[in-house]
Amino acid sequence: MRTMRRLLAALLTVVACGGDDSPVGDIDYQVRHYDVRVDLQSSTIAVAARLEVLTGGDCLSIPSRAAPSSASWNDREPTAGNYADGVLSLCGEGVRADEPLTIEVSADLAEETWADTQVGYSITTDVEGAPFHYLVSWVGGCDRFGPCDPTPSRYATYRFEVEHSSDMRVLCPGTITQEQGLTICEADFSAPTYSAFGLAASSSWTEVDLGSWDTADVTLFDMPSSATAERIQGQVHSSFLSWMGDRFGPYPYGDELRLAVGPTKWRGFEHPGNIVLNDDLRNSSSPFAVEYEDVLTH
Repeated sequence: MRTMRRLLAALLTVVACGGDDSPVGDIDYQVRHYDVRVDLQSSTIAVAARLEVLTGGDCLSIPSRAAPSSASWNDREPTAGNYADGVLSLCGEGVRADEPLTIEVSADLAEETWADTQVGYSITTDVEGAPFHYLVSWVGGCDRFGPCDPTPSRYATYRFEVEHSSDMRVLCPGTITQEQGLTICEADFSAPTYSAFGLAASSSWTEVDLGSWDTADVTLFDMPSSATAERIQGQVHSSFLSWMGDRFGPYPYGDELRLAVGPTKWRGFEHPGNIVLNDDLRNSSSPFAVEYEDVLTH
């Protein structure tokens, strides 16, 4: 595929590519699925957004703050495109309402965060002295990594394919399949981009089975220097999940709940099916009797 240099020439002239009856104009859409491929070793990312076309046409605009290196429109090269001020505009063969359309963009995965937070992509040092990779979208932030509708009310399904060093473990939403140097996460449940569009990776984790909390089997990815496992009150959280289920329906993220520790800026952050906890709360001045209780309950 040719690079985006030609596409960045601000060519937004409408081109009818599919014949006289091919739809033209701006497409109205919603993103229903994200397919994300990340290479942690080369620091690159590719985001494919699968769209539900509500109003047909042959051009669209979508937020994307990652400068594109290549793009495709239904697996073909776009006929025109522009990238400016955090918005990617593409044109291609016209599609009608309810016809399939997937756009995909590749970019460098920039190691940068918003202000003094971990919103963005960061590599920090954990309590074991090893690198901790953390990709966080938070509210309105998924477009930091590629084409994404960051509206907080938008829900979608997700697939992550992450290449990494052979000694590293990667956690992301959904069912995880792992082989040497490759992790695939399939999230077939609907979840918001501000929490589901994210991943954590570490070579320091050791798995601790915390048993079942209501309907979910719980695993903690602890670090020896953190010693978090003994401070988590499993029965308290199991009872809370049961109480929530009775009132709002069953746990929505499958039959697994994964907890992991790492050098987070806050006491932790909750992702669907994955809750990341700070790895050094032993030295915390938290007002809570049990430092993790508020994060896990939240």
